Amino acid sequence: MDGNVCLIWRRKQETSATSASPETHTAIIDWASEMMRVLLLLLGCVLPPRCGAAVRVDQEVKLLMVKAGEKAELRCNQDQSNYFYMFWYQQKPQRGLTLMVLSLDAKSEDMETEYEGRWSLQRPTVYNSTLTLKASAREDGAVYFCAASIHSRRERSPAW
Repeated sequence: MDGNVCLIWRRKQETSATSASPETHTAIIDWASEMMRVLLLLLGCVLPPRCGAAVRVDQEVKLLMVKAGEKAELRCNQDQSNYFYMFWYQQKPQRGLTLMVLSLDAKSEDMETEYEGRWSLQRPTVYNSTLTLKASAREDGAVYFCAASIHSRRERSPAW
């Protein structure tokens, strides 16, 4: 497995892995699940009146391993037509979340500079997106999170 790149991310149903030890796998999934819950709470509940609205965000694959140089696709779906904003984050071991790309609406992307060129985003509708890594490398091994929101942190607050 020396030439493989491991891309880990959460999906709604968690199943056991066969390639990692049960303790390591459980710890990674538990930690990723908790981080996803916190991220969704932060993004979905910035404005108090909107805290009651629920959005379901699903990432289709939990564990993705590809050989170095191969293409990797990460898919995300959400179920609310008014959640226009979609975010992708990368979290490398021992580090915090790093924003990779922000999509303001369908067919929109604002890729962060350090990810341009190797990564791309396809978002045909507000409901789904696919983050594509053109050629994987060892340094791409990380946990990837997708999130959806009614608004963006980049929006300006109205002056009252």
